[in-house]
Amino acid sequence: MSAREFEALKKLSIRRGVTWQGGLRRLPVWVTPEGVKPFRPRAAVWVSSVGKLHLGDAVEPVDTSANLVMDAFVEFARHERWGGYLPARVEVTDPVEAARLAPPLSELGIPVEVTNKLRHVEEALGHLADKAATNPAPGILDAPEMSLERVRSFAEAAHLFYQAAPWRHLTDEDLLRVESPAGLRDAQHGLVLGAGGQEFGVILFDSPRLAAAMRRRPSTEPFEHDSAWCVFFGPINEAPLEDADLFEDHGFPVAAPNAYPWPAQIGPKRRMRRPGVRALQHLDSVLRALAASTKSDYDEGRWTRVVVTPDGEIPVTLALPDRVDPPARTARRE
Repeated sequence: MSAREFEALKKLSIRRGVTWQGGLRRLPVWVTPEGVKPFRPRAAVWVSSVGKLHLGDAVEPVDTSANLVMDAFVEFARHERWGGYLPARVEVTDPVEAARLAPPLSELGIPVEVTNKLRHVEEALGHLADKAATNPAPGILDAPEMSLERVRSFAEAAHLFYQAAPWRHLTDEDLLRVESPAGLRDAQHGLVLGAGGQEFGVILFDSPRLAAAMRRRPSTEPFEHDSAWCVFFGPINEAPLEDADLFEDHGFPVAAPNAYPWPAQIGPKRRMRRPGVRALQHLDSVLRALAASTKSDYDEGRWTRVVVTPDGEIPVTLALPDRVDPPARTARRE
């Protein structure tokens, strides 16, 4: 902030009872330059307790400019429509940002407080995400009792699965049966996608008859009257925003630039539900078992792998019904 800008701020009056919450935040949009990994730009965000929002200039994630938040504060205060005054108090979550803001704002009579949550900022960015996000699905951590440890374990399982590339041995003609663990009743059969080189992942459902339905329809089209648990793989900008942030912030393993996994249950009319603890554990176990499977396992048609999850060791038994069941028995099941 220049001396001229500071003098201009000194002429503004403080509006009692008004708080501004702010800080540097990732915006809920993706920039996808050719040949470069997609990224979410950052911008200084200020939101007043009376419902006004101001965004500073968007910058690349590697931009380390120290004055972005203060510059946006000055712009907000002097804005012809939203501003023209100073707040009675400022709240931020980052102690470093608070340390930068405190000296100049204290001279203006504005205290700076560090808080754990900025409700107004989160709500404003949530509204922007609803309008701009390519994948509006809620974050995986939003599920009750979900933990970062479980999400990390799932990411590791997906990483192992993608590296193992089971689609080298299985096509969408190979119906898979999960004989144990019992896990989810509606996820005991499935297909491995990837043999065609277009869509990669796993789809699990409750009945073998749905395998034929999946083959008749595009893999991206949900069932009309049924549902399926899916693990999708794609570039980071196709994942839900909060999931993408988890991978970026916590360094979860990723097998390839187009191998960011995200799980969901897809149902009739394109309804989407993120997995809870039990569903994620089941998907984690199946992915790990498939990652550890070999060509000889697939040739034999039924095999068991013991996998390690946050809940301990779990035996997973998989089978290919078309190889181990007599034709008449398979027909009765369908």
